[in-house]
Amino acid sequence: MLYHQGFDVSLLSAGTLTVATSGKTSAAITLASAVTGTDNDTGASTSLFWMYAHASGDYKIRGEDTSQTTRVKDFAREGFTDALQTALRARMAAVGWAGDENDFDVTISATTGAVTFTYDATFTLAWSTAVGRTLVGFSGNQSGASTYTSDQTPDYIIVPTLSATSLDTPNYEPANVANHLIADDGSGYGFSRSVSPLYRDWVQQYEVKAKTLRLAAASAHPNTFQAFIEGSRGEYPFIVADGFGNANDECFSFRSEGTSAQIERATVANDNQFHIPFRCVVEGEVVAV
Repeated sequence: MLYHQGFDVSLLSAGTLTVATSGKTSAAITLASAVTGTDNDTGASTSLFWMYAHASGDYKIRGEDTSQTTRVKDFAREGFTDALQTALRARMAAVGWAGDENDFDVTISATTGAVTFTYDATFTLAWSTAVGRTLVGFSGNQSGASTYTSDQTPDYIIVPTLSATSLDTPNYEPANVANHLIADDGSGYGFSRSVSPLYRDWVQQYEVKAKTLRLAAASAHPNTFQAFIEGSRGEYPFIVADGFGNANDECFSFRSEGTSAQIERATVANDNQFHIPFRCVVEGEVVAV
């Protein structure tokens, strides 16, 4: 199970990533401007991503309400690692890799969130900032091998201690989606929405302190649920992968009453385990485009 926090790469001070290998001109990209995706609205360029890759490639968020329309349309249909691979290959081609750029791959694990870079020869990865490195889960620059995998969890991913959510409700409608008025003669009439938003609540239970509280974060897993709520509320939706036992992963955003990090100790005076409540709007399920 993974939580994928939404982010805007253009707002990050991520610096550059340079890939170098023997016999080739080094390929360097500025992460905040070179890594772009295609949105699911008009097909325009977008810098909004999840650190997520769908099994079938490009994806969208399809509403779970009766309309089943595409939701969160301003986010990229590509996962960030796919867009990063595209940007790096384009730069490699531009500096004369003569087709060998197609042997360079960037992938992400659906179970751990770890990012892997591979090529068919020894190469180096050099980031100009720590922000750029930790974005894809590396604690330092890499050299001397033909494949490298994240040694820490990428910044915008949380790998919870428990592998599923707890106390989750079914999708439910909010109050006041319709009304029913009674006239003097006892006849009734009303108004209703043609499509109601859907809500869901759950608790991520018995989470360890290092993955819960921002000031207790560990270098191996820098994101925490407290920071995740603070960074997402009112702005970025998030994906929960394999958290509810459903066929598809799902996308959510925080409702007004869910935007504060109301974290509780799992038991009285327990400073090691915490419960994190979620009160969300169901944006929809993740499906292939």
